[in-house]
Order: sequence, then C-alpha cells, then structure tokens
Amino acid sequence: MIREEQITCVFAVIQGFTTWPRKIITSNSQGSSFVRCRTYAAVLMYEELDLTYQEIAVELELDSHSTVMDLVKNARRLKHMGGELELLKVRLAERLAPEELVI
Repeated sequence: MIREEQITCVFAVIQGFTTWPRKIITSNSQGSSFVRCRTYAAVLMYEELDLTYQEIAVELELDSHSTVMDLVKNARRLKHMGGELELLKVRLAERLAPEELVI
C-alpha cells in the first residue's frame, strides 16, 4: 500500500470514530475535540506509519513539526486517551492489512 493510501486510512479510521471528515480534522479549530482528533492522527502516523514529525505537520496542515512533537508527547501523558488510541490502532491495522490476511 502506498504512503498516501496509508494516510487516507488514518483519516478514515478517525472519521469512523468521530464522523468528522479530513478537512475538519486538519482545520485550525482549537476546541478539545478537534485537538484530540489531530492528536490521534499524529500518533497513528508517527507510531504506525513511521512518518517524521515534519511529514505529519504537512499532512495535518500544522505550522511546525514541533507542534506535532507536542501532540505525540501529550498523548503519551493523557491516560484517558489510551483506550481510544489503542482501539484506533487496531482499526487502522485492520484497514492496512492485505485482504487475504483478514480473518
């Protein structure tokens, strides 16, 4: 699967969780729900797709890679995000797996 398809899968998984389209997730809105979705996207792209902070900043339309670094660090400190994040990781793995391997 090519990188753009993987990134699209990240947004699709989050959209399935929140019903928000990619355009809203990457908007500059500062509400806690918007920041949470951007955090999920940043962590999934960093941990599951091995994107750099700079690449993630471009995908999330953020001003700098340090903002992405802050999102990833904050996600690790916020325990309440852990369960939701693990669920999103499982859903992403299911989407990224080749169809013949899905049981």
